[in-house]
Amino acid sequence: MANKNPEYLQVVTDAFQANNSTEELLFTLKDGGGGGTFDDMEARVAKLESLAEDTRSTLESIQRQLARIDTKLDGKPDQGWIITLLIAVFGLSFTVIAATAGVFALIK
Repeated sequence: MANKNPEYLQVVTDAFQANNSTEELLFTLKDGGGGGTFDDMEARVAKLESLAEDTRSTLESIQRQLARIDTKLDGKPDQGWIITLLIAVFGLSFTVIAATAGVFALIK
């Protein structure tokens, strides 16, 4: 009778993908009851929990950094503000040039 356990099937799939021979696979994997590749499951789970905690602290650090960056960017001018300023400067420059040309025209 074939084992329908998803973990067992994943181990079998991984073993075939690693080019293990059928004899090695059957020797390595035992059906249920422990003693096969599932012997040290508690150690594996503990390792995964440790990695999950490290991942959580790393993500929290990234979130804090992003919040700091967001706060800094709030004080910076955005593209719309810069374009408005450029239009105003060019408009003012054009007005000054036109006024100067008008004054010179009156002087002549």
